[in-house]
Amino acid sequence: GTATAPRRRRDTATSSKTRHKKSDAAKTAVVLPSSGWRRYHILVSLMLSSQTKDTVNAAVMATLKAHGLSVSRILDETSEDEFHEMIKPVGFHNVKTKSIRAATQILRDTHGGRVPDTMEDLLALPGVGPKMALLVLRVAFDITAGISVDTHVHRIANQLGWTGGAPTLDKTAFAARDPEKTRKALESWFPRDEWQDVNWMLVGLGQEMQTEKPKLVRKALAASDPGFAVALCGSIGVDVARVVKAEGLEPPDGVVVE
Repeated sequence: GTATAPRRRRDTATSSKTRHKKSDAAKTAVVLPSSGWRRYHILVSLMLSSQTKDTVNAAVMATLKAHGLSVSRILDETSEDEFHEMIKPVGFHNVKTKSIRAATQILRDTHGGRVPDTMEDLLALPGVGPKMALLVLRVAFDITAGISVDTHVHRIANQLGWTGGAPTLDKTAFAARDPEKTRKALESWFPRDEWQDVNWMLVGLGQEMQTEKPKLVRKALAASDPGFAVALCGSIGVDVARVVKAEGLEPPDGVVVE
């Protein structure tokens, strides 16, 4: 009997280590989702994002992830009413409930539960247009298939005359009348290796122009070429002189603000 006791203790220790390893692996699997889960999260987040503030989108995504955000969890274990309740803070939540669930069903039925990596397949999903499909490819797969054009990119590109017409603040005079025409115009002359930067650059500019004008003007005045930066702000509709006066800012020498 005494000869076998140490062996049982060693077996127990080994079994304990094995259990700890399995436990650690399980924790890792939860904390670090697979690329498939990550891509599905990206798709859902983008589908939620239209007409929704980033902070609201982030909060709703946190709720969904805590609930369990996977194709099987949403289709098999979450009712439509329950899903709708979780995404209620976002804009157009009724439509998005149906489109996200329908898109998720297509992922299961047609793509083995995975997010597809082609424009054609992404555009076949309910609620996914060219802008969103391009962003999914870029963020989820690191594929740059085109320039993603939202309202900010569309507006600023036309205001600056980047779509083939003269620079103008008059929306009725925009050379490209819709985002898809703007996308084609930009892709016709922008170097392909710069396509991935156009969206985030102009979206960031557009957001600051709409909600943080003082911050934008301060950046312009502190730029390496403040004269050009101030003129650029004026080209997209920022009343720089009004902001400078309201904020008590001091333009650099040689920069005329009027």
